[in-house]
Amino acid sequence: MNDVLYRDKKWLKDQYSTKSITQIARESSHSRITITSWLCKLGIPTRSIGENHHICRNKNHFTMDNYLYDFIIGELLGDGCIYKISEFSAVYTHVSKYREYVEWLVSIFGNYGIEIMGDKIYRKDGIFVSSNKPYVSYSITTRSYRKFLEIYKYMYNDICKYIPPTVEFSPLVVRQWYIGDGSLTKQIGGRNRFVTIATNGFSKTDINILIDKFKEIGLKVTRVKAGFNSKGVECFIINISTHDTQKFFDYIGPCPIEIKDVYGYKWP
Repeated sequence: MNDVLYRDKKWLKDQYSTKSITQIARESSHSRITITSWLCKLGIPTRSIGENHHICRNKNHFTMDNYLYDFIIGELLGDGCIYKISEFSAVYTHVSKYREYVEWLVSIFGNYGIEIMGDKIYRKDGIFVSSNKPYVSYSITTRSYRKFLEIYKYMYNDICKYIPPTVEFSPLVVRQWYIGDGSLTKQIGGRNRFVTIATNGFSKTDINILIDKFKEIGLKVTRVKAGFNSKGVECFIINISTHDTQKFFDYIGPCPIEIKDVYGYKWP
């Protein structure tokens, strides 16, 4: 079987995506010259020494399925961030006021073999400058992974996070975004409760894309002015029509049981 496998383009490309030529040669009982020759014959580009070292010497591989992809996209619409570490990889970071939420993220990532830097959750105690009141936050940073770099290139421009026109909504994407940046208003004076999602970090163009995505799933939404940030840039929020409040929650589903104690209040 090994005499045939290395001549198959899909097999060799898959092997080379996570292994060095030496590793492939050793595991298939062939010479490096043979594997290198077939990489060229099959039109598979070879890597630089630096990239090869990064891929083969570091534990920076995990399988990205649809669930994890939508989960991460939803987090990036909210409080999640990805930072480019090198031309080969990036890390995911998250800060929350709830330790339970960060622990849940660690569990989700752990299911995919994504490791947390230092294998720990970091606690920070600080003082809000605006109110002079104390706060506590919890954060994690993953190890660097090539897959995160791919998402970084999709969700970030040269300056900051942005909304690519091709972004797609799913119940999971919207749920994770809502958990981070959404709120459910209280009923006041007989007025029905409605959903608000903060979009302070996005431009008008980005927000318009998000509004169009909401319309695609059948929800009526509006962009509302929300003052100015510390840099003097006008900010906006998205309000979902009171008539579509229940429709919104039917779409995203219930609050995950693992974080219901800290985020269940955001559901009716």
